[in-house]
Amino acid sequence: MLWLWWHVSAGYARTHRLRTVVQVLAIAVGVALGYGVSLINTAALAEFNAALREVNGEADAAIEGPRSGFDEQLFARVAAHPGVELASPVLATDVLVIGKDARLTVLGVDALRAGWVTPGLLPDFSSAAPAAADGGETAARFALFGDGIFLSPAALERFGVRPGGGIQVQAGDRRVTLTVRGNLSGARPGRLLGVMDLGFAQWRLDRLGQLTRIDLRLRPGVTAESLQQTLPLPAGVTVAGPDAGEARLATLSRAYRVNLNVLALVALFTGSFLVFSLQVQATLSRRPQLAYLRAAGVTAVGLQRLLLAEAATIGVIGSGLGILLGVGIARGVLAALSSNFGGNPGANPGGGYFGSFDPRLILPATTTAGYAALGVLAAIAGGLVPAREAARTPIAPALRAGAEEDALQPLGQPAPGLLLLAGAAVLVWLPAIGGISLAAYLAIGCTLIGVIALQPRLAALVFRPVARWLEGSAFGVRWPMLLLAANRLARAPGGAAIGMAGIVASFGLMVAMGTMVASFRGSLEDWLVRVLPADVYVRIGPFATDTHFS
Repeated sequence: MLWLWWHVSAGYARTHRLRTVVQVLAIAVGVALGYGVSLINTAALAEFNAALREVNGEADAAIEGPRSGFDEQLFARVAAHPGVELASPVLATDVLVIGKDARLTVLGVDALRAGWVTPGLLPDFSSAAPAAADGGETAARFALFGDGIFLSPAALERFGVRPGGGIQVQAGDRRVTLTVRGNLSGARPGRLLGVMDLGFAQWRLDRLGQLTRIDLRLRPGVTAESLQQTLPLPAGVTVAGPDAGEARLATLSRAYRVNLNVLALVALFTGSFLVFSLQVQATLSRRPQLAYLRAAGVTAVGLQRLLLAEAATIGVIGSGLGILLGVGIARGVLAALSSNFGGNPGANPGGGYFGSFDPRLILPATTTAGYAALGVLAAIAGGLVPAREAARTPIAPALRAGAEEDALQPLGQPAPGLLLLAGAAVLVWLPAIGGISLAAYLAIGCTLIGVIALQPRLAALVFRPVARWLEGSAFGVRWPMLLLAANRLARAPGGAAIGMAGIVASFGLMVAMGTMVASFRGSLEDWLVRVLPADVYVRIGPFATDTHFS
């Protein structure tokens, strides 16, 4: 079998290099798009989740309110609840740094309580600037209890300050100068974050008497759900588990992630059709050679395995190339996202909503192996039908010249295509499962395959009248090549269908991409018109900050 593969399959590939390159690239592009999109989604979610965990700390649960906050008097009732072992009040707000046009997340914490519940929010006291006349170790140790702010390394670099300096921020409708007391050495790279004493944060940032969160350490056996049932809370204030923020982010981006993954799989689906088209043409062009192999003693099963091994080889090479291309695509996109959303504040397309965004590429072994396997399976699926047809064809008809169209006659049956289209018409009305329209995606696949299955019949219906008209007109005499082409398409529609399968699938991918982008864009514009109906809006600073005016 290895000897046959080298001389028959590899020999054909060496002779028809362009055909082989197109098949490999078809699989590689599909795998690259799917794998690249998956890597981008994974890196982006991991970055957002890490940023959430950094701000929320490592609490068992949290009392969360609206962005404007809630009355701090609720803290005493929460701390006295029998299910709460320890409670730590937090004021989280986003302020505008004057002169830098940048958004800074500021956390006001109670150092005595945060050290037990969320120690990751505490700064590096060794870097604290002297706050007392002696400037000694005692002053540094108690620096968080004084007026001032501790900034992350990225914030220090972004704002061009050092411990002992100051930054000016917009707090409500007034400007406040905050002294930089030290740095947050444990902050994530690229994260613009500041920590202050809770009392000073409420006073300096015009949020007296307000909290936005209460981090909780629960007693054994108590969960966020059970606490929610036994702890009466004001309207708009809830108990959230440790994974609530991550779940919200995942839900917020799920529609985009699902559609991008489906479109990437459609690209791989398109690649399998290109492999199918070229494999059928290659099998038909080698029918006499394959029949000679059968006559020389190669069994039908052996011939089928040989052709499937040929398709699998294309899949392996295409998948390997696709994985490398996918990593390159993901690196490029993440570098652009990092630059636009985090590293280049002057050209921030997120309007400040995303803040600092510096995702790191993650290469999960399971995902890598999964997409590589999908590429190989797509190539095998594309070569399965021509391999089975070549193995089942009797030797004598295969040796006869001009019998290629006989092998394509089964493709001219309209029943499979009509059944697939009818199935798509039913699937499109089925409800979503878990918020995802799985049946609708299956309907897309059925429609695509159904139309491709009907191509031979459609080609015959379209080109037979064209061929008859050309035979009786002056155009047929003046353009004999056009007449010959029309006659071939009319009398051998199977070949036309095979050649058009990859084109139809590719065009379907473009239509799907355009439809998805237009749908999301149109839905967002309709939503914006309803939520923001005025002609002009005035605000202080960029989007997603807590600055305001009276």
